[in-house]
Amino acid sequence: MDFNTTNITGDVYLQTLKDVKKIQGGRANESFKGFDEENIPIFVKINRKIDGILQREAESLKMISKSGCLTPKVKEIGKDYLVLEFVQFVDKSEGNSSFSFGSQLRILHSNASERFGYHTYSYQGHQKLNNEWNDSWMDFFKENRWETLFQNLVTEKDREKEFTLYTLGMKISDIMEEIFSNSLPPQPRLLHGDLNPGNWGISKDGFVFYDPSVYFGDIRYDLACHNCWEDFDEEFWKGYCGEDLKMREWIDSSKRVFKLYHAYILISCYLFNGNRYLLKKGVRLMNELIAECSIKSYPSMITRWGGVEQRDVLLIQCGSYNPVHKNHIRNLLMAKEHFESLGNTVNMVMVLANEERIRRKCGKRRAFSLLQRFEMVKLVAEPHNISVDLSQLYEKELLDHLQGIFPGSRLVIVCGMDVLEYTHSHFPSDTEILTVKRVGYEDVSVDRIGFTIIDHQNEEKMSSTAIRNEEKAMRKFLDPNVFYFINK
Repeated sequence: MDFNTTNITGDVYLQTLKDVKKIQGGRANESFKGFDEENIPIFVKINRKIDGILQREAESLKMISKSGCLTPKVKEIGKDYLVLEFVQFVDKSEGNSSFSFGSQLRILHSNASERFGYHTYSYQGHQKLNNEWNDSWMDFFKENRWETLFQNLVTEKDREKEFTLYTLGMKISDIMEEIFSNSLPPQPRLLHGDLNPGNWGISKDGFVFYDPSVYFGDIRYDLACHNCWEDFDEEFWKGYCGEDLKMREWIDSSKRVFKLYHAYILISCYLFNGNRYLLKKGVRLMNELIAECSIKSYPSMITRWGGVEQRDVLLIQCGSYNPVHKNHIRNLLMAKEHFESLGNTVNMVMVLANEERIRRKCGKRRAFSLLQRFEMVKLVAEPHNISVDLSQLYEKELLDHLQGIFPGSRLVIVCGMDVLEYTHSHFPSDTEILTVKRVGYEDVSVDRIGFTIIDHQNEEKMSSTAIRNEEKAMRKFLDPNVFYFINK
């Protein structure tokens, strides 16, 4: 035997197994193949880290078996181990596996309940899932899946590093009712719960489900677990929907819901394995959802104060705000006064620069975290009804993002003369730019249509770099609340 049973509860049974060899399995458990006393092949899972995870899997397998579908039979269950019959799978390309998959999933989903949830908790990967009963699927998913996921992000990972993602997740939570509003509500049906393409197969006895995490929920979640990674073909739909055209129409009309589930699955995988490619895909889906939902919801990474009415001009100020100082606010308010004097109504937004960019510019020790910069900017932005954007997008992507949030608004970049040339060269040529005169930059200008200079020069030199290096400058050029925040 090439696995150690010394520290496994109930290891007496395991000591009776023969020819046990470690094999490739999932990331959550150790996996082994061996033979029992009667030389019948068995599959062993061991997990010494997470109490209850294998017991819940055994219960899920039995529940699916009772529903009329095939699963590996549970042979033995201990505190740290689960022994199943070993199933020899054949290639999925052999026979009509897609049709079998669809028809078996339909059988599983035909098992109904009066409410959403389950009588006990379950696991997905290493995440413990609350399955408390609920009459509303949206409330169940929002509270027990979505918000729990993003709370786990800031608990298990660096809170400040994941603050942007957490904020985005909470914005999605705010618009979840609208995401679900475009389709009929689901009925509580028995779900596999983790139906990725690696958790089903074809054996000589037929179609087999394994590695489940069952509860009663929206059947579209099971479908999303699979087509997040691999599309369904028409044979699957023939097996799953049969002649039920209304079922297929309901599923096809649920694009926003599927986008939400895919985002959840991708971010869950990121939490489990740290794959930032999956994180990037999940964030893109969340931003798409926000752009698709109404402006009343005020989306992705935007924190707003004051009214939500549409206005003629959106003034965009991008900066490190490391820290935010009086000149940042002064320039924005002067730009607002300029456009209002021309008869325009104005919204303002302060866009926080990417954290990695700030660290490269200032050095890690001199760079405030994104969370710290947000808290400082919030102190000075809120009194003036200035929105704060944490999307950390660049140039063209940033403009598209903000235009989606403020449709119809005329976008104007407000920048200092010290970064005028950079702004001119990096933003699209048709983007308007406004700057305020600054000491030492009197001769700076750019050849650009839609370029405005406000001739109201501030005689005092002021920069975040200089302010960071001298407490006297901090007292003079920082808002008192920001100064107190830094010293606190």
